[in-house]
Amino acid sequence: MKTRIMTDYHSGRSDRVQAEWTFEQASDMDSEFQVVAQNPAAAAEMGPWMGRLNDLIHYSEAELWQER
Repeated sequence: MKTRIMTDYHSGRSDRVQAEWTFEQASDMDSEFQVVAQNPAAAAEMGPWMGRLNDLIHYSEAELWQER
């Protein structure tokens, strides 16, 4: 799995961070999350982190990009 982390440092809002994961198939993403969920240490850390993150999110915008 390839990961890229991007920020909007030089234009617009500076509080945005985007993470991008590349998978061969869309179903591979679910498989990766299952691996994390099965690890007790990762699951214990991820739960509180997601709770704090959800408190910070008031809305989200989604874009679907296709390569042509």
